[in-house]
Amino acid sequence: MWTEFGALGECVYEWTEIGALGECVYMWTKFGALNECVYEWTEFGALGGCVYMWTEFGAVGECVNHWTEFGALGECVYKWIEFGALGECADMCTEFGALSECMYMWTEFGALKFGALSECVYEWTQLGALGRCVYMWTELEL
Repeated sequence: MWTEFGALGECVYEWTEIGALGECVYMWTKFGALNECVYEWTEFGALGGCVYMWTEFGAVGECVNHWTEFGALGECVYKWIEFGALGECADMCTEFGALSECMYMWTEFGALKFGALSECVYEWTQLGALGRCVYMWTELEL
């Protein structure tokens, strides 16, 4: 979907108007990682900068699908910035696997479902649980 408009920012507008997020997210999965985008979030503190970076460096894939399912994308981005540690988690995700798979496992473990994404980020960055999660990514059929 977003390729039709030539820019992800325009596609974001389309999602809110016609609810075509599903199709657009599906197209994202064929691109790269969210790493650079995460840094843009922390630097600009807004989704606007991230939208631009998505078109240049990668995609969010399934994670956006979960964001819209369990909460607004704006709220999720705000929580990530507020509680921090997303940068470190994203670095590990892009190093060992796609962030879309990473987010999928978060929801599988029930963290995102209860609005406790910050807790999962804390566990990954402090308790070293990423290794086990990476192993489960390879076994999981998305």
